[in-house]
Amino acid sequence: MMENGHLSVVFDPMTGRIDILRPQGTALVQGALIRVILTDGRRSSADADYEHTMDIQRARDRCGAGRLLDIHSRDRRRRLDLRTTVTLYDTMDAACIEVECRNVSEAPIAVVGIEPLCVLEENGSVLNGPSATHILTNGPMYYDAGRLYRVGEPYREPEPYGPIKGCMPSPDVSFPSPRRIRSWWHIGIFGGYDREAVVCGFIENRIGLGQLLLSATDAGRLA
Repeated sequence: MMENGHLSVVFDPMTGRIDILRPQGTALVQGALIRVILTDGRRSSADADYEHTMDIQRARDRCGAGRLLDIHSRDRRRRLDLRTTVTLYDTMDAACIEVECRNVSEAPIAVVGIEPLCVLEENGSVLNGPSATHILTNGPMYYDAGRLYRVGEPYREPEPYGPIKGCMPSPDVSFPSPRRIRSWWHIGIFGGYDREAVVCGFIENRIGLGQLLLSATDAGRLA
C-alpha cells in the first residue's frame, strides 16, 4: 500500500487490479484494470499471462513531489509488457496514473488505444464517487466547451461535428449509448455544493486524444 494522507493506492499482483482508497478506508476506485486495445483484441493487467512486480519510491515531476508506485507487468507469452506508475503527491488530493506498453515480440503490434484506468461494472470494477447529480463534460475542440448533464437524462453526441476520425472508444464498450456520457480530456462529477467533487482527466494532451466514458450503473454507482 502507498498513501499520502489524502488517498491510498493498493495494487494486487495476484489479480492485476488497482484500488484507490480514501483516508477512512472506503474505496474511491475499486478493482480497476489497465487495458491496451489492439487491432486483434485487447490485453488487460488482469490477464493470467501477466506476472507483476512492483516497488515504491520517492518521485518529483512538474506536478510536485510525492511517492510513486512502479508496477512492471511481464507478458509470459512475450508479446506486450506493461509498465504502470501511480503517483501520490505530498500536498495534493489526487492520483496520477501513467501506462507504457512495450512490444517484446518479434512481430509488429498495432496499438489502437491505452486505458490507464478501466472501471467497468461488467469487469467487477466501480467508481464510488459522490452521489452524483450532474456531470460536466469537455468538448474535443476550442469551439465546444462541453455541456452540463443531469444524471439520468439520455446522452446525445453534440452537434455539429459528430464522431472524430480515429477516436472511437473500445469496441467492447456500448457506444454511442444514451446511458454513457463521453467527454474529452476531462470530466467533472458534481453531487452538491456541500460535497466534494471528483475530476478525472488527462494531464498530457499533446500526443493523444484522451476520452472518458461515464455511466450510472444499475446499483446507482458510476463506471
